[in-house]
Amino acid sequence: MENIYTNLPTSIAQGGRKAYQLMFFDHRGNAAKIVHFDSDDGHEAFAFAERETAGRTGELWLDDELVCGLVRDEDNVWSIRRAQVSQDI
Repeated sequence: MENIYTNLPTSIAQGGRKAYQLMFFDHRGNAAKIVHFDSDDGHEAFAFAERETAGRTGELWLDDELVCGLVRDEDNVWSIRRAQVSQDI
């Protein structure tokens, strides 16, 4: 599995920015590549995802919480799946 770290961890330690992970999977569903980055919001995830090959699935995580699932098909069309929200009360 390939791990890529960018802009970590000094800006997070200074406060304000959050730790994100963009995880891509191989055809068997195993994590093949994880991009770790910090940002004020998840917009950088799409910049990283844009560079990935079409047809791959991925997930955007904020710390240990799944934000959304991402799929870019062969026609370069993005689908974004909302993460399931726990209704435990």
